[in-house]
Amino acid sequence: MTSVLRSPDCRDDNHRKCDGQAWDDDTDALASCGCTCHFDPTH
Repeated sequence: MTSVLRSPDCRDDNHRKCDGQAWDDDTDALASCGCTCHFDPTH
């Protein structure tokens, strides 16, 4: 099962600080943050 990659800011509920990047531990590379806050304009 693969979980959605989220930045540390989104993980810690600091959505406004998120720059849209997350770290993928499987590939050891930057990836896009998959948090739904990026689709919700109220965050």
